[in-house]
Amino acid sequence: MSAIQSMNPAPSWALFTLIVLVLLATGHIDQLAHYHDFADQTHWLGLPNGKDVWSNLGLMLVGAWAGYDLKRTRTPFTGRISVYVLASAIVLTGLGSSYYHLQPNDFSLIWDRLPISLICAGLLGMVYQYTHQRSENGLLSAAIACALLGVWHWHVSGDLRLYLGMQVFTILALPLWLWQARAPRAITMALLWAIGFYIVSKVTEALDMQILTATAHLISGHTLKHLFATMAMACVVVAMRAMLLKPVSANGVRCLNRKFG
Repeated sequence: MSAIQSMNPAPSWALFTLIVLVLLATGHIDQLAHYHDFADQTHWLGLPNGKDVWSNLGLMLVGAWAGYDLKRTRTPFTGRISVYVLASAIVLTGLGSSYYHLQPNDFSLIWDRLPISLICAGLLGMVYQYTHQRSENGLLSAAIACALLGVWHWHVSGDLRLYLGMQVFTILALPLWLWQARAPRAITMALLWAIGFYIVSKVTEALDMQILTATAHLISGHTLKHLFATMAMACVVVAMRAMLLKPVSANGVRCLNRKFG
């Protein structure tokens, strides 16, 4: 089995600096004027905007699956705090998005965007600990602070740069760290599939009305966004399970002993 390699921090700092410079050059990024006007606003299964609400159920189930898996698996993997944050944030994203879509407005949107940012924080902490073989506490704390700051900054100023910047950094940093560490193929592929599904979810979100029209009002692009996001989080949980079951020791050699509760 291949060993996790020692990590050079320079590429991560270069990526972070590049994203900061791009965001500074971009200037204020406003939320779309009609952001809350979703294509499918019909009642479904007893709820307003029903399909956009009920399509979050999968996220809650995936998050619960992640939490259950973490609780029953005894492992020397030390990134468990990040995994707890990640699993909780997935559940909260499903709940927060459901709450938001019941009555879409800027206040309810806080409880959708905040857990999404916390998913990024948990992901960064988990993958950092696995690939760098260092405590993730410092990075996780900084990532959680950035998640809170990004959502707060958007809410008070209308500027989405910090909120979006954290997602961009996560999407780019994860494959960078996995490549640098020569992480196991199963973990790398699961997270790459997660990133791919998430990107597709953003595309369907942008094509909300077009997809609703093309499917004869069967399903909207935003509802599809939730379903693709659920698939992305399922891939994340697959990667998480692999990290829990195949942790690496301090000298970089993956442990073979596995114990289950």
